[in-house]
Amino acid sequence: MMQIVPMRDLKDTVKIESLCSQENGSVFVTKNGYGRLVVMDIEYFEQTVRFMKSRVLITDFCYEYPAL
Repeated sequence: MMQIVPMRDLKDTVKIESLCSQENGSVFVTKNGYGRLVVMDIEYFEQTVRFMKSRVLITDFCYEYPAL
């Protein structure tokens, strides 16, 4: 389930770190009820970047070799 916290909770870094670990993903930070930031676990960030890079490689390959 997505974790949403108000910006004032960023002062409690232990809590935010714990939420990121529990969520195994990202925590959305709001300011005045609107989304402002996303904080995520470094492992989740690296996994997401690897996934995005692999998608770019696949897309590039498909554009380069459309007949395959």
